[in-house]
Amino acid sequence: MLDHRSTNADSPPPDIPLDAEDWDIAFAPFKDQPYAALNLAYHLARLQQLLNGKLTDIPEAMAAMDRAIDRLYEHSEFRQVGHSLFRQTVSGVLTTKTEKAVHDLGIRT
Repeated sequence: MLDHRSTNADSPPPDIPLDAEDWDIAFAPFKDQPYAALNLAYHLARLQQLLNGKLTDIPEAMAAMDRAIDRLYEHSEFRQVGHSLFRQTVSGVLTTKTEKAVHDLGIRT
């Protein structure tokens, strides 16, 4: 898993790998939540269908992923500092200075 996702705001966001270890970490909270895991798998399968479908389905898939990211904000430490910083962090566009300020607040990125 990447330890440092931030980049200079003038450069494009880094490619964040989607390897098995990252998924294992992301899905660890589902270990004792089989129904929640199944429900998420349904949603991921639907996104897969949309992305494998017509080009006109891609905006629907993107909007669904956008909604999912917004819902995850509610479960993050970023509720203390704001949605904008959460979005910048998950998009990989925090400046080094801003990332340091976030870390100084005790929030892991």
